[in-house]
Amino acid sequence: MRTYQNKKPPKSIKKQSSLKSLKRQISSKNPKKQKNSVKTTLKGKKQTKINPEFQKIDRIIKKEIFNQKYRYQVRWQGYGPEDDTWVNSKQFQGNLPEQDEVSCAIAYLEESLYGIFKDRDRISNDIFEKINMLMNAESKVKENEQKIQKKQKLNLKRKYSEMEDLMENSQAFVHKKFKSERLQQKNKNKNINLQIYIDQKNKHKLEKVPKNEINNLQQNENEVYNVWKQNIANNHQNFPPKSKEKLSEEFQKNKQQYKDAYQQIFPKWWQKMYQIAENQSNQQKQIDKQQNISQIATQTKSNQKQLLKNSQQCEVGQDKQAFKKVHNLHKKNKGKIDHQDSIFRLISIISMHLVEIIIQ
Repeated sequence: MRTYQNKKPPKSIKKQSSLKSLKRQISSKNPKKQKNSVKTTLKGKKQTKINPEFQKIDRIIKKEIFNQKYRYQVRWQGYGPEDDTWVNSKQFQGNLPEQDEVSCAIAYLEESLYGIFKDRDRISNDIFEKINMLMNAESKVKENEQKIQKKQKLNLKRKYSEMEDLMENSQAFVHKKFKSERLQQKNKNKNINLQIYIDQKNKHKLEKVPKNEINNLQQNENEVYNVWKQNIANNHQNFPPKSKEKLSEEFQKNKQQYKDAYQQIFPKWWQKMYQIAENQSNQQKQIDKQQNISQIATQTKSNQKQLLKNSQQCEVGQDKQAFKKVHNLHKKNKGKIDHQDSIFRLISIISMHLVEIIIQ
């Protein structure tokens, strides 16, 4: 849409302020369309020319800056969008409805403050320029400081490097000196050891011995060996070794001594067990005499072979009948024997051996 700026009204109308108010009241009561001038657009459409003093505004559509001032696109009451025009805030200040009076006042303030905002922008630009200047100056100062620090670091490195070189040279000098002294000491020790070796070698030289002396030495050794054998034989004659039979005889003679030692060492409950074992052993001797175990053993040699075969089968667990056969043969050969008797017999034997060990 083409923009259009209205002309100012004549001075005669401005002076007649009272007539304006009357006309406004009449137009509000009986609105009538006045004859407006017509203007053609570029597209060929006709556009009416509206006087803002005699016509009321319906609403404001747009706002923009034109020649450093605000202007508004306005729609008039009773007209369409084709008749919208651009108007300054001063021209329609009295023709606004109640709703748009506030917006008009705000627009007027904005227009009056436009210069202030412009000055603010200019000042802000100056401030930014100054800030940039300061930042550049600070950056230059930092660069200079960094350069100075680098120079200082290089100087320190040079100093330290010189000190390190001196230390290394001094350490190397000390190491060489220490090494040379150590080598000198080693050489001295070698010379001393060689002299000692030579002296000892001269002292302990091996001399050749004649054959006669060697034979005499061998004879002396043989004589010493024979004497040693004779001494051993004499000792055996004086203190012959004791046989097992003699030891058992001594044990039967000194039986009471063993019993006394046994009573001192073991408690009373163990003495009772010892007495029970002795009684059972005596009873068993009487039973053996009555049965004549020697006669039964001669008769049952043939049966012992069967016992061995059947016992092997029982160990594997394959034949149950073999176990019964072995059990029956055991009864025939040895008779009824309690298991408790065998246990007490073992206890008595172990106790007697313990007493012998303690006395020794």
